[in-house]
Formats: sequence, C-alpha cells, structure tokens
Amino acid sequence: MREIYGALQGDQRRLALMGARTVIDGLLFRQVGDSGTFADRLDALEDKGFLSKINRVSLEAALNAGHAAAHRAYKPDTANLNLVMDIVENVLQAENLSEHADKLNQTTPSRGNRTK
Repeated sequence: MREIYGALQGDQRRLALMGARTVIDGLLFRQVGDSGTFADRLDALEDKGFLSKINRVSLEAALNAGHAAAHRAYKPDTANLNLVMDIVENVLQAENLSEHADKLNQTTPSRGNRTK
C-alpha cells in the first residue's frame, strides 16, 4: 500500500491502479488460494462469507479498472481512482477487523461469568 500511496502522490494513476489490482490479488490469495480465475476466487470468497454480493460488485469494478490499466493503458481520472482506493481500503479493513474481532471475542468474558 505504501508504494500505491507513493504512486498516488506522484500522480502516477496507472501504476496506482495496477498496484490496487495486485493488492486485491494478494487478498484473494490469502483468503482462498491461487487456483482459478479472478471470478472463481471471488466466488470462493463470497462462498466463504468474507464478501457480500453487494461488496463483490464493488470489488469486481475495482478489479476491472485494474485490468484496464494493466492491459489497455487505461488512465483513470482522480475521482475513479479514489473510488478504487476506497474499495480496496474497505476490503482490507474488513479483513483486518475480522482478525481483531476474533481476538476480542477470545478475551471478552461471556455472560455466564458476570459478577454480582
């Protein structure tokens, strides 16, 4: 993400967008492995419950923009690039919060352990 933010600061929008696509690919790899197409891995992510149908639409839009930057020299305007970054940051935040929520649940006393 630091390299993406560096590209953003240098107004290197294509590089930032390709980096965002790579981050999504890394997330998919961490969550469901590296088998199949992007669509197959998004299916697996959705089946696993990590991705809702609504969020999948957003993530696919970000991926498609990244594909266009990598393969068709697409240079997004600032608004579209900011939207992609919002999508990517949101998905990464959800992954991070999920891990922290598990730890929080492990350390939170259950109702049966309340003191009177």
